[in-house]
Amino acid sequence: MATITLYRADNAELFDGAGSCWSESAADAKAYTDNQGFGGKTVHCVEMEIDTSRVLDLTGDRAVAQLAKELDRDTQDLMDLGGQVWHCWENSSRIRNLLADSYDWVKYTDDFPFNCTTWCKFN
Repeated sequence: MATITLYRADNAELFDGAGSCWSESAADAKAYTDNQGFGGKTVHCVEMEIDTSRVLDLTGDRAVAQLAKELDRDTQDLMDLGGQVWHCWENSSRIRNLLADSYDWVKYTDDFPFNCTTWCKFN
């Protein structure tokens, strides 16, 4: 277990359930206070106890290939789900459920803000 500080832009009431996404930096979370359709006006800072053995690390340039290997799937099949690694679990409940069986979190390199690390909570 590790205590990890994560940030999330949300409305005044924080949603921290399955499917919530978090940032490693306050500055990255702050970008979501002015990103229409995402985030909210309040940046929340939470220290979370996370079992690091249940975190799938998909940061870096080969995230989709890493995920394909993890799922024993063809990389192109996953790319067809939307082109970004997070589309794989956002656009396929089957993949999301498979990942949630083994992992509580996935962290990945996101495109907003550019090259930030996002943590997505599965459980």
